[in-house]
Order: sequence, then structure tokens, then C-alpha cells
Amino acid sequence: MGTAGAAFKIGSSFLIPYVIGLLLSDYVFPNDVVVVSTATATATMQATTGIIKNLESVQIPALETDPFSGLKIRLHRNGETDICGETVTSGEDMEIAKAMRSSAAFVPTFSPEARPSTNKYSVDAILTHAISSKLMPKESCGIAPNPEPSNRRTAKIWDRWYHGASTRPWDSEFLKFCDMGDERTTIQTDHEKLVKIPASAENTNAVSYPCHFHTREGVRVTSFEQLADLARLKKTSCRNDDYASCSAEPTLDLYAVQAGRVFMFATSYVGETFELPHITNPQGGRIVLETLSLSPRVFDIHDFFTGEESDAIVDKALTETAETHKLKRSTTGASGRNVIATRTSENAFDTHSKNAQAVKRRSLTTLGFDQYEEGVTDGLQVLRYSKSNGYIPHMDYIEDVAKRERHDYESMLLGSNRFATILLYFTDMPEGAGGETVFVNGWPTNNTDNRIQLSEAMAEAKELGLTTMFDKGSWEEKMVAQCRSRLSVTPSRAKSVLFYSQHPDGQADPASQHGGCPVLEGTKWAANLWVWNAPRGGFEGAPLNEWAKKEGAKSTDDEEGVYAQLQAAFTNTGKDPKYDEAEIFFQDTFWAKLGKGSPTVKVNTFAGHEWNVKVGGKVVKQWKIKPGEKLQQFRL
Repeated sequence: MGTAGAAFKIGSSFLIPYVIGLLLSDYVFPNDVVVVSTATATATMQATTGIIKNLESVQIPALETDPFSGLKIRLHRNGETDICGETVTSGEDMEIAKAMRSSAAFVPTFSPEARPSTNKYSVDAILTHAISSKLMPKESCGIAPNPEPSNRRTAKIWDRWYHGASTRPWDSEFLKFCDMGDERTTIQTDHEKLVKIPASAENTNAVSYPCHFHTREGVRVTSFEQLADLARLKKTSCRNDDYASCSAEPTLDLYAVQAGRVFMFATSYVGETFELPHITNPQGGRIVLETLSLSPRVFDIHDFFTGEESDAIVDKALTETAETHKLKRSTTGASGRNVIATRTSENAFDTHSKNAQAVKRRSLTTLGFDQYEEGVTDGLQVLRYSKSNGYIPHMDYIEDVAKRERHDYESMLLGSNRFATILLYFTDMPEGAGGETVFVNGWPTNNTDNRIQLSEAMAEAKELGLTTMFDKGSWEEKMVAQCRSRLSVTPSRAKSVLFYSQHPDGQADPASQHGGCPVLEGTKWAANLWVWNAPRGGFEGAPLNEWAKKEGAKSTDDEEGVYAQLQAAFTNTGKDPKYDEAEIFFQDTFWAKLGKGSPTVKVNTFAGHEWNVKVGGKVVKQWKIKPGEKLQQFRL
């Protein structure tokens, strides 16, 4: 079979032993093992009994090294620090490796003529099957307890769902956790690529979506080579005695995330740090998260961006001319068009500049996404708070209980909503100048024994003269007191903060309510990036409410007209030689080659955006995006 030392005893089936043989290598698991094919999925599942018999005829050869030997795998549910299960092994050589290789038999494959190779979806399936059927007790890591519900309505929804999900006659409680069922498995853009696995030995029609797996630092496991490397690293760290949590038996902690859901950091104490070795900042340094609060979940992101990026983003906001993106009075609501008296800042949007794109991509990697998806981010919302400006406490999570909007915001079920916010601060605000971000449902963590009540903070603020510029009894006056008594983050240049608006299962987290403290001195510049748990309105795959589906898919209300997410396609026909070396730029930001023979460049854009064609560094043609037309074609 082309793999050194492999020995096979071929049974009646030629396909499954072939796949398993390819899994055997000097590195235990090669990077490419099994290719997913939905066309053969049903046939494979029905052949479960035959596959088990074929496995008995396969001889597992001895390998030079086993990265999992002497290693314990500990499993956590997404966002939880508590261990919900761990490998139970007998000490036999290659035990973990054998379990994973035999589980590969349950993953559909292409025809034997095609070279089998793994992708992350088959890795998810194999690892989930091995954990649920071989490596851990079947009662381990069942459905997570309901987080504190935000209201009675969500509690009733969860209770009804739990009754059905927990009573499925499946062999493993872990599979009931991984697969939230048709009612709650959010449809991501790669949903059709997920590989289902058998859920019951007695019922071959019972299948489950697998979990996907991340490290504590958010790195998604996408190959078996990577998993083996993680195992080797843990064992090496233990031998070198430089791994703080190392015990007599080295352990590999994996965090299981339900199908369709997104990774969330699991933290257990204030001050806990997460060094992210897979991400570097623009200066080549490491990014480190530090826990500021457990509820709400708030993290300081050290060295996330630079002062130079800060200046460039502010300059872009000040010079933006597009009506949809230029600096103007801030608005709120699902439509993004409501001007209210309790939000007095100004804001601009930066979606496609070089710095905005760099920050957005860095943000998704930090949050555990293994590939960039434009559809789960908004643009950078750049904010200017002048003296006395602030924003009343609010949720970034968008509520639409009455289902009036076309977009389905019910992220607890199949909808999408903002699940995380990354705040960027661009200016230093000295002590007493205001401008903090306050979490009104959280307490300061640096003085837990001497918490100040709102009435005390109000009296103190008045005594210091901090509220004289505001009307008595106003929301601004109250916020000055809240900012002195509740959990708050003081802005400083190039400081960044992450907080979550959802629980790991998609429910809104009421503890994330926050506000912008009124600025008492100077000017505060900041920005925020909202990240969604699934595609947002205007992007392919965005979920719609049932009434909107019946009317047919079209843009959501908040993205019609000049606010619409549009697409543009730029093509060089090759007819004019002066464009043979052309390049396409968003304003002054290089986007792609557009010379003779270059493929068509397709982009997401907005009305008013200007796209420039340059040859030799000079603008030779300019196109401006018009409102209304969903797909706009431009040709040289």
C-alpha cells in the first residue's frame, strides 16, 4: 500500500481495509486520510455490521513511536473549564491510536480509484466516534446544563428541546451533546460538508452530527498530524517540567463544540491568561488574553493591535466620504437607522481598508475560527465620543422576539446574532476623564470586599462635581455613578477587550449588558467589531424567519437601499493592451491583480464604495458602486 511496515490481511471488503491501511504511518495519522462523500454516506452507514467484521481481519502493525502512549485525553464541553470526561485505557500500546483508526471505518469515502485524504470534517467525525464509542464512558459529556436563562420564554424553549434531545435512544450521551437536533443545529456555510456518524448500534438509521474540537487556546483540530503534534508537545512539556498543570500522567485537554456552534474560551478565575501561539501581532509578538471577569465573560487582549493601526483607522474614518460609511451621529436598532437621545456619539464604518481587514482577520483567528468568513463580521464601527457623549447600557445582541425582521436573530435556535464583541481603544483617557466601558451587571474584581452601591457612588460623584454638566436625574448622571461602582474598563491607546454576548449554546447572556460612560474631559476614539455566530443578514446562508422564507429570499430590511450588502465583479476582457498589467484597488488599498488573463475578481461591497484600476501605480479608471443592484459587473 506504499506505507512502510504496514501489514494487511484483506477480507471480503476492499475499501475499508484500504482506508485503514492508509491511516498507518510513521506519524500515526497522515495529514490526508479520508475524503467525505455524501453520495456514499447512506450505504456506509447501512454496512456497519460488515465493517466491524472487516476490522477484525486487519492487523495493526507496530509503529516506531506512538504520540498518544502514556497520554490522557481530557474532554471539556465548549466554554467550560470542568472536565466532563477523560480517556479510560487499559495501558495497552497504541490504544488511543487504534480507537481512532478503527473509527475511520465509519466515515464515508470516495471510490477506491480516488486517493483517500482527510479533511477537518472527517477528522471531526472520526474523533467524535472514537470518543463516544471507545475512549470514554458512554455517559460522559452529555448535554450541558441550561445556563441562566434570560427570561421565562427561553427557559420554556430550552426545557422543551431538552426533553426531546435527551431522550433520543442513542448509545452515547456525548453524541446528544454534539448534535443539537434539527431545532438547534445552526446552519453554517459549510453545513453540507459535515460528516454524520452512527449513533446507535441497534438502529443503523440513527446518525449524529459530530463535534469539532479545539485546544484551550482556541486552535481547531483539523488533522491527525496536528493532533499527534499536540500530544507530543504535551509529553515533551511534562518531561521538561515546564508545563504548569502537568501531573504524573501528561494530559491533552480538548474542548468539544457542538455542530453548528462556535468556540468560546473557558476561564475559571480572574487573571487567568491564554497565550495564543498561533497568532502574531503586526510587530511579530504573541497575543495574550487575560480574564477580567467571569460573568460577564470579559477578557483583556494584550498586544492585539498597534498605535500605528489605531492612527490609520481614525484617519480613514475622518476622510471617509461614502454616505453609508462616513462619520455621523450614531444610530441603533436592527435596522441601524434609529437616532436616539441615549446614544450621543458619532460613528463611521470601515469594512474594506487594509487595516480594517487585518484587524477583522486577526479577530476571527483569536476567536477560534480556522478560516476567515466575511459574512460573520460587521465592518469596524469607529466611534468618536466628544465631551458629555455616552451610550446608555445596552446589549449588542439584537432582540426580535416578535419576528418582525426578515432576518432570524434567534441564535438559541437556528438564527444568527452577535456572539462576541472586540473593542479597540484609540486614545488615552486619564483617570477621572470618563469614557470607560461599563458592564452594569458585573462587579469590579479588584476590590470584592468593598463594593460600592449605586447610591453611594452617586453621592460621591456629585461631591466631586463630576455630574454638573448633566441634568439631574438624567441617564448620563446615573451612568457616571454606574461607571464608578460597576465593572468598567478604562480606555488607553492600543488597548483591546473581548466580551461575549451569548452563552456557548447560543442563548443571549444578559450579563453582557454594557454602556459607554459619558466623557467628562477630552475626546475618546474607539472602535468595535461585532462577530456573529453564523452568517449575518445580506450574506449567503443568512437565516430567515419563516414568514420571510415564504415570501422568498431577499435582503433584510436593515440592508435594503443604500445600506445593502452588494457584490461587484471586475473582469479584464483582454481587449485593450493598456490594461494588461492592471490592478484593482479599494480606494488606495490593493485588492487583486486584474491584468490580461487574470480571473474575475468578486467582492462584497456597499453603495458609494470607490474601486480604482491602477496601472504602474496610477489610477486609470474608477468605478463607484450604485445602490440597489445586487450584483454589479465592471469590465475593462
